[in-house]
Amino acid sequence: MPSKYKPLTLAEKQAIKARHKALVDKMNETLPQGMKVEIDPDLDKRLDDPVEVGLYRIAEEMEEKRAAQRQIHAALEAKYGKTEVRPDPLSRTIYLEFDTSGTDEAERYNERIYRDYLLDPNKIVFMRYGKALETDPSAIYACGDDKLKLAEYYRDTYPLCEEGFVFNSVLNTHAAANPELKSALSVVTKPMETIGYPVDMVRAAAGQDYFACPKLNPAQAALLKSNAELMNEGGGILGRTVDLTLVEEGVETPKSFFGKFVERNIPLQQGMFVKLKPESYEVGPDGKPTNPQPITFDAFFAPNAGQNVRMGERKGNELFHVSSINRSFENEYLEAWRKKFNIRMGRAGQEFDIAALEDQHKGGIMERYILFSTSKQYKEFLQAFKDYNDPKSPNYLNKEHLKTKGQAYLDRKKSQGYQKIEDMKGTSKDRAIFVTAAIEACDETSEDSVAREWLKAYAPEIKREPFLQQKEVEDLAPQNGNNEAQNDLENIVELDDDLNMTV
Repeated sequence: MPSKYKPLTLAEKQAIKARHKALVDKMNETLPQGMKVEIDPDLDKRLDDPVEVGLYRIAEEMEEKRAAQRQIHAALEAKYGKTEVRPDPLSRTIYLEFDTSGTDEAERYNERIYRDYLLDPNKIVFMRYGKALETDPSAIYACGDDKLKLAEYYRDTYPLCEEGFVFNSVLNTHAAANPELKSALSVVTKPMETIGYPVDMVRAAAGQDYFACPKLNPAQAALLKSNAELMNEGGGILGRTVDLTLVEEGVETPKSFFGKFVERNIPLQQGMFVKLKPESYEVGPDGKPTNPQPITFDAFFAPNAGQNVRMGERKGNELFHVSSINRSFENEYLEAWRKKFNIRMGRAGQEFDIAALEDQHKGGIMERYILFSTSKQYKEFLQAFKDYNDPKSPNYLNKEHLKTKGQAYLDRKKSQGYQKIEDMKGTSKDRAIFVTAAIEACDETSEDSVAREWLKAYAPEIKREPFLQQKEVEDLAPQNGNNEAQNDLENIVELDDDLNMTV
């Protein structure tokens, strides 16, 4: 079957052969006796190999694309300046985002993303690295060890592989990264860098030195690296090709690494490397796991003798903060939640004011100073509500914590005989509306919908799986009256039914 990639021309082959002979002579000037390189007797076969030629053509195409992206970056930088954020998290990678199609739409897109980057680099970091964390490794695993398939994967997912390649260095220097994400990097980095495996191979194949470089073993490659003048010839392609020998020796392939999951019946799926959390643990007196500690995937696959390991999962608030990357997205999420909450409270368009909400729903004089009947459940809900909105709290944006405390209050009211909000009166009713609005805002605000709205100006649109399923909820007609004297009278009526009841 003929190759779908353009074969090398006679002129290309002759140039490669001449360069190959010259490189053998130059390298042997550096290499000691016993380590000399020789003319490759299989070079002609390589020059006609459809896999090798296909890889070379893809690499040429992608090198041209990167060069065009860098030109766009230079023009935008000259026009708008550089970001003032230090350290600049995307100093080496922002150019990867630019559209090189040359259309008017592409020009507008490039200007928009660069200007947004100057205003809020955290937004662009979230867009790109949030998407990277959602990667499904099935496709790259299916490439096996086929170099052409890996190169096609690189081309078709670009710039994902490039972002995986520098994943740790970008997010480790991202000052605004969430602490939960920073803690997770020791686990997440290996699979993300494995997604970036094709980068070295494609970059090394982006020039004729990919063919012209003699076959090297790691020892020869290491020695030749000391000849900086030689390594920098031809725009550094030779240096990349020599590096590839060392990389292939020491870096695990996607087939090998992801194959370990397959062998252990751990499904390859979207977002798995942010959701999965390999752990070591001890066994308690009751035989149950205790004291779980995070470990790397490598440590999970090859545990120390006697070490107990398991594949856990990130859930709830930990998963939310890791996936959110940084506070810029969380600010957007909180704002969306507050809008939903205000709508449920009948306060659409009004300022969100926690102090005013607390004051509005406090009990009257009788509850606070005579009967001291404010329930534990309401106090805990109110604190959870404050924590949910407080970036300094461990329960910041912890929707499960807020919902649990809110439901505990509603369950308390049901135990007192109030099955519906409409059955309640006074402060109890106002608080039930308050609590219900908070719970429903949690159910109606998904990470996926917030991300889509925030990034709708960009294409392709980021795809994220919602961590919670949205629920269909009925509209609640809120009643916000809080006349303190009237509430006192209504509370007394409730308390007459059961003096042990709390509000």
